Amino acid sequence: MSTTEQPSKLGRGLSRLAAPLLIAVAIQSIANLAFHAVVGRTLQAAEYGALGAVLAGMTLVAVPLSACRPPPRGPAPSMA
Repeated sequence: MSTTEQPSKLGRGLSRLAAPLLIAVAIQSIANLAFHAVVGRTLQAAEYGALGAVLAGMTLVAVPLSACRPPPRGPAPSMA
């Protein structure tokens, strides 16, 4: 196998692995927009502000805790 074939094979493998993630992020973004559009119209301003504070607090707790997860077990997934 020549060295010129390696990057294209790697690129195809990465794009095949990244496609589901891209789709999931797009769906999550659309769902977020729909949620805030509905809730923003339903709640009063003070209630929506309180919801925003709760969501921000959850993010402030979840992000540092996600760094404390143990590493995955087993072999790393192959790119082949």
